[in-house]
Amino acid sequence: MRQLDERNLTIVKAAEQLEASRQANKDWFDAHRRMRTEDQQLNIGDLVLLHQTVGSRNHTLVMKLQDRWIGPYRIIEKPPNSTFYKLAELDGTPYKDATVAGNRIKKFFKRSELDTLRQELHDRVVEPPEEEEERGDGDEDGEMAAVGMDEDFL
Repeated sequence: MRQLDERNLTIVKAAEQLEASRQANKDWFDAHRRMRTEDQQLNIGDLVLLHQTVGSRNHTLVMKLQDRWIGPYRIIEKPPNSTFYKLAELDGTPYKDATVAGNRIKKFFKRSELDTLRQELHDRVVEPPEEEEERGDGDEDGEMAAVGMDEDFL
């Protein structure tokens, strides 16, 4: 009888250690291997596109030209400590699958948001650094020399 009690205690202890090990692995993964950074996290109400994984291994010419991303869908629920999301159509109809894995979705940007982001990025890239503006005297001489050459060929 004592051996059976010890066996049950050993099983319970092993289950507790397994749970603690899994939680430690999850904590490490969340800290070091996040799928999305903090500013890219998806929240309830965000619009997302869903990747069609069915038939993605089919490399026929017909599938080659079809869209692989469908949507947009709205996130209606995000369980805590989970990488799965519950989605709904824009009219509120729940998506046919109960949950969708986080690696199958990406954030959907409205056209107006994309245009704003592109303009901000363009403005950052186009602005000349201050060093080039200070060397403006050399550029004027170069322009004059080029103009003088053009006059000789006329």
